[in-house]
Amino acid sequence: MSVRSGRSRRLSRRDRAQAKNRQENQEKLKEFMYVSARGAEWAVLFFGLMVSLVAALVTFLAGETVYAVLLLLFGLLVGAALLKRSAS
Repeated sequence: MSVRSGRSRRLSRRDRAQAKNRQENQEKLKEFMYVSARGAEWAVLFFGLMVSLVAALVTFLAGETVYAVLLLLFGLLVGAALLKRSAS
Protein backbone atom coordinates (compact mmCIF):
# COMPACT_ATOMS: atom_id res chain seq x y z
CA MET A 1 0.00 0.00 0.00
CA SER A 2 1.18 3.45 -0.79
CA VAL A 3 0.85 6.28 1.62
CA ARG A 4 -0.70 9.42 0.18
CA SER A 5 0.60 12.75 1.20
CA GLY A 6 -1.68 15.22 2.85
CA ARG A 7 -1.87 17.33 -0.32
CA SER A 8 -4.37 16.62 -3.00
CA ARG A 9 -3.23 16.37 -6.59
CA ARG A 10 -6.10 18.61 -7.68
CA LEU A 11 -5.39 22.29 -8.07
CA SER A 12 -7.15 24.59 -5.70
CA ARG A 13 -9.37 27.41 -6.90
CA ARG A 14 -6.71 29.92 -5.91
CA ASP A 15 -4.01 28.09 -7.91
CA ARG A 16 -6.24 28.00 -10.99
CA ALA A 17 -7.03 31.71 -10.62
CA GLN A 18 -3.33 32.54 -10.29
CA ALA A 19 -2.49 30.48 -13.37
CA LYS A 20 -5.26 32.20 -15.33
CA ASN A 21 -4.04 35.64 -14.22
CA ARG A 22 -0.47 34.72 -15.16
CA GLN A 23 -1.59 33.62 -18.62
CA GLU A 24 -3.65 36.80 -19.14
CA ASN A 25 -0.69 38.95 -18.10
CA GLN A 26 1.59 37.12 -20.53
CA GLU A 27 -0.90 37.67 -23.35
CA LYS A 28 -1.17 41.39 -22.51
CA LEU A 29 2.62 41.67 -22.47
CA LYS A 30 2.88 39.96 -25.87
CA GLU A 31 0.29 42.34 -27.33
CA PHE A 32 2.09 45.36 -25.86
CA MET A 33 5.43 44.22 -27.30
CA TYR A 34 3.85 43.67 -30.72
CA VAL A 35 2.30 47.16 -30.76
CA SER A 36 5.56 48.71 -29.55
CA ALA A 37 7.56 46.93 -32.23
CA ARG A 38 5.20 48.15 -34.95
CA GLY A 39 5.48 51.72 -33.66
CA ALA A 40 9.27 51.52 -33.56
CA GLU A 41 9.35 50.07 -37.07
CA TRP A 42 7.32 53.01 -38.39
CA ALA A 43 9.64 55.51 -36.67
CA VAL A 44 12.77 53.86 -38.09
CA LEU A 45 11.34 53.82 -41.62
CA PHE A 46 10.30 57.48 -41.37
CA PHE A 47 13.74 58.47 -40.05
CA GLY A 48 15.41 56.51 -42.86
CA LEU A 49 13.22 58.26 -45.42
CA MET A 50 14.12 61.70 -44.09
CA VAL A 51 17.84 60.92 -43.89
CA SER A 52 17.97 59.53 -47.42
CA LEU A 53 16.10 62.50 -48.90
CA VAL A 54 18.25 65.07 -47.09
CA ALA A 55 21.41 63.19 -48.05
CA ALA A 56 20.24 63.09 -51.69
CA LEU A 57 19.73 66.86 -51.64
CA VAL A 58 23.12 67.51 -50.05
CA THR A 59 24.97 65.24 -52.46
CA PHE A 60 23.15 66.80 -55.42
CA LEU A 61 24.14 70.29 -54.26
CA ALA A 62 27.71 69.05 -53.79
CA GLY A 63 27.77 67.94 -57.43
CA GLU A 64 27.70 64.18 -56.85
CA THR A 65 24.70 63.41 -59.01
CA VAL A 66 25.28 59.64 -59.16
CA TYR A 67 25.17 59.33 -55.36
CA ALA A 68 22.21 61.71 -55.24
CA VAL A 69 20.23 59.52 -57.63
CA LEU A 70 21.11 56.39 -55.67
CA LEU A 71 20.04 58.02 -52.40
CA LEU A 72 16.84 59.24 -54.00
CA LEU A 73 16.04 55.73 -55.22
CA PHE A 74 16.74 54.38 -51.75
CA GLY A 75 14.42 57.05 -50.33
CA LEU A 76 11.68 55.97 -52.72
CA LEU A 77 12.15 52.36 -51.63
CA VAL A 78 11.93 53.29 -47.95
CA GLY A 79 8.90 55.48 -48.68
CA ALA A 80 7.16 52.59 -50.40
CA ALA A 81 7.87 50.37 -47.40
CA LEU A 82 6.49 53.06 -45.12
CA LEU A 83 3.30 53.34 -47.19
CA LYS A 84 2.90 49.56 -47.16
CA ARG A 85 3.28 49.53 -43.36
CA SER A 86 0.73 52.31 -42.98
CA ALA A 87 -1.78 50.50 -45.18
CA SER A 88 -1.65 47.24 -43.23
